[in-house]
Amino acid sequence: MRFAWAAALQQGLRMAPGELTNYAILLGLVVAYVVLAWLVGLAADRRGRPQLTFLLLSLLVTPLIGYLILQGLTGNRRAEDIRQGRLVRCPYCAEWIQAAAIKCRFCGEMIRPPPPAVTPAAPAQIVTAPPGVPPARPAAPVRPGLARPSPLAVSPAQPAEVAPTETAASVPPAPPEAPAPARSPTLDLVEKLGRMRRSPAEQHPAGFYERVMEWLRHPEWEVREEAVRFLGRHCRQRSDAQVLLEVVAADPSAAVRLAAAECLGGIFRKTRDREVSEALAAIAQNTAEDPDVRAVAYAAMKRVSGY
Repeated sequence: MRFAWAAALQQGLRMAPGELTNYAILLGLVVAYVVLAWLVGLAADRRGRPQLTFLLLSLLVTPLIGYLILQGLTGNRRAEDIRQGRLVRCPYCAEWIQAAAIKCRFCGEMIRPPPPAVTPAAPAQIVTAPPGVPPARPAAPVRPGLARPSPLAVSPAQPAEVAPTETAASVPPAPPEAPAPARSPTLDLVEKLGRMRRSPAEQHPAGFYERVMEWLRHPEWEVREEAVRFLGRHCRQRSDAQVLLEVVAADPSAAVRLAAAECLGGIFRKTRDREVSEALAAIAQNTAEDPDVRAVAYAAMKRVSGY
């Protein structure tokens, strides 16, 4: 039994060439079968399902049936999470992430600033009297019907003297309070667009999507940038996304063109859309364009092409 493996190897070497080919093909099929089953288990682990269970299930009933079972179990839950607003698209890479996420786990971009750190309050200090000082005596009780004399009261025989330096004329008047600066309407609109962009589409007021399409022509670049990012997350049809091709090529603000390039890469990711790829490639090759816009356009072109 110690040299059984050696005997088996010698017997395999004595096989005919045709038998060796069949043996190699059979071994390759077995290895491919196990690898496919392992991939199904890995996909189950990424979707929150037990990896070992789906690995064994795929080995028993073929990886194709195991993958179909996994799709049936996780597809409905994913659709329900999207409908309930627990999953939202990342505004930078358009991948589905948790609504409460602070940082996208796919592209690494910050979705919202982290919560401020809470510093613990300092413990209260107990002040003790120095040694040798007697404790304060408790106040004498006041009898009913008798008013308790105030320690600050001035007796009639000794009228209070007011120093000349404490007269009302010597006290300078308090400076008038500066009025609070008026809030900019542009800032209010930008914050509103940001809130609506991060919220599910079911919570948007009626006609808000159409207003966003109009704000793409707003004179302030901050409003146009937020409108572009809103469209990159809640775009409904291709004709609306076509507007971003005009923005990325002709908007006067580099920040707005950069945001439009990012959103195009997210909306058309892995679609291999020729028109979008050629438009992004032209921007990436334009030496007169801002370097940051060119870099983002090149990365977006790679996402559209599926690289």
